Amino acid sequence: MVAGEKLLTVRELAKLLHLHPDTIRDRITAGAIEGYNVGSDLRCIWVVPQSALDSYMASRSNKRGNLQPA
Repeated sequence: MVAGEKLLTVRELAKLLHLHPDTIRDRITAGAIEGYNVGSDLRCIWVVPQSALDSYMASRSNKRGNLQPA
């Protein structure tokens, strides 16, 4: 994560990817999407850096056989 980088909440990411927020949380905890817990012991709040979303989207695209620009 780079200082000043845009951070997305689970809800924002779910909306962008058309997935349920629980699915996003599951993918973060499984390590498929890089995320950071910024909450307290009582409340778990995950954020995802924009670069992690970009990496996730590129990996999904590569798995589908689409070519990525060099």
